[in-house]
Amino acid sequence: MVFEQAILLHSGQLGTHGGTLYAEIIGQLLTIERHGECAAPLSARLCGEVGKQLVPRGAMIHVRQMLDPVSKLFGEDERQIPRQRRAKGRQPGIVQDSQHIQEQNGALLAGGGRQVHRCAGYWMKYCAHDYQAYATDFVLSHPYCGLILDMGLGKSVITLTALWDLLLDSFDVGCVLVVAPKRVAEDTWPREIAKWKHLKGLTYSLVMGSEKERRAALARKAMIYIINRENVSWLVEHTTWRFDALVIDELSSFKSAKAQRFKALKKVRPLCSRVIGLTGTPAPNTLIDLWPQMYLLDMGQRLGRFLTHYRERFFVPDKRNREIVYSYKLRKGAEQKIYELIGDICISMKATDHLKMPELTMNRVEVHLSAQEQKLYDTLKREMILQLKGGEIDAVNAAALSGKLLQMANGAVYDSQGRTAAIHDRKLDALEDLVEAANGKPVLVA
Repeated sequence: MVFEQAILLHSGQLGTHGGTLYAEIIGQLLTIERHGECAAPLSARLCGEVGKQLVPRGAMIHVRQMLDPVSKLFGEDERQIPRQRRAKGRQPGIVQDSQHIQEQNGALLAGGGRQVHRCAGYWMKYCAHDYQAYATDFVLSHPYCGLILDMGLGKSVITLTALWDLLLDSFDVGCVLVVAPKRVAEDTWPREIAKWKHLKGLTYSLVMGSEKERRAALARKAMIYIINRENVSWLVEHTTWRFDALVIDELSSFKSAKAQRFKALKKVRPLCSRVIGLTGTPAPNTLIDLWPQMYLLDMGQRLGRFLTHYRERFFVPDKRNREIVYSYKLRKGAEQKIYELIGDICISMKATDHLKMPELTMNRVEVHLSAQEQKLYDTLKREMILQLKGGEIDAVNAAALSGKLLQMANGAVYDSQGRTAAIHDRKLDALEDLVEAANGKPVLVA
């Protein structure tokens, strides 16, 4: 979507060095390519001779197709951004840099220019709780570890804080792979990287989409590569492994030793110098589920290298039909022994122990429509009528239009014949992720 953003340059407030620096920064911003072609670079026009007036006071320079972060940098009101661009999610393979905006502000102030407005809330200052600081130090001091933290305790930001230190401070690792559920991979991790001020400098590439898009994302230079767990087997089998650090979000989804995703990571586990496992409840059903997860952390040092040995050591057959065993039960004292064995590489925290929470806490989970779904929504909003394959959606007045749009946002809408027309399953996908993250804990859907 082409749009115009006016940049007001106050040349009267800029000194010789400051004006030139300002012009160079503007030129760099306009030549950065993220979501599409930018306007012609203006650096040549702006960077004139030192000492000359940069541009007349109050001159307006129009820029087309600037990035969202850049438009926010120069104070564009979010309400003026076309709806399609606000709802559009991050595209697979796009390398994002979380330090971009703050560096430009700092450079402008250092050069004598006026500070550029940044939308409130774009960056947040990270004030770690004591348990978060402890968890970050635990990750840094253990080459492989498991963080068993309840939902809402900040597993992502804890891990990213540790990764920042490992990548940009101690340089212990050079390339990180994050494996996560699909929606978490494409939404949560990119948003967390861009959200926190202390994570500036981290770059990431989203390895999702078609095989061509995934290969293009892997070819881009970045510090963190984020992939959904369904593509782990493809990554191991069809690409060259170059990651020396591995983060597994929702480690409990690797609880089956027969799953292809577990077998794939098992092959490349010796190539990783650091492994971080994140989950809320690692063994919601039985402690047998714990073995594959711990194996990906320590390669069998604590619970054994083979599942059969682990079962024989800590379990006895429970329900069986002669030689066929349907379930196992723990030996006497085995549960405590297992916890002692893994206690040095795992930490477990409950939200009720570490968070002072009010009676009700609102956790806002946002979902984004695809380009096609957004187009249908905008067409109905603009024309008040929409043609679908199964029928026609007609809004006779503004009140009916509001109701129809709410229905579309929820995923389905009634047509003129009273039949249901499905639009998307975005909310159901988000709910599925929340239920999975709960790991068997009660979830009430009202």
